[in-house]
Amino acid sequence: MPENKRHSYEFGGYHLDGETQTLWVDEEMVALPPKAVGLLALEDPETGEIVWVDTANRSWQRSYRQRMQELAMEKTRTFRQASVDRIGVGTDQDYTAPLTAFFQERSRRIRH
Repeated sequence: MPENKRHSYEFGGYHLDGETQTLWVDEEMVALPPKAVGLLALEDPETGEIVWVDTANRSWQRSYRQRMQELAMEKTRTFRQASVDRIGVGTDQDYTAPLTAFFQERSRRIRH
């Protein structure tokens, strides 16, 4: 999660970084579908400042998608450089099939 708190807003378990226009939950970036929220009022818990973010704005969505892609590529590059395997499992799916497939593929790689 970004460390810069200047344009950062936390609410519940969520964190919105105004600088990068990214939304985080538990240090994982959250993809926002188009018009997921529309106008979103966020209050900075330290200053009380209210900031409005229009998540339905096409420019904001484009910027958000681009930033998500950049961060995903950066994460992939970092894992590859560190020789770390990565398993993509969403919170909305059963993890059994992806984990089974990963370990089967890994077993094949090790044997050859």
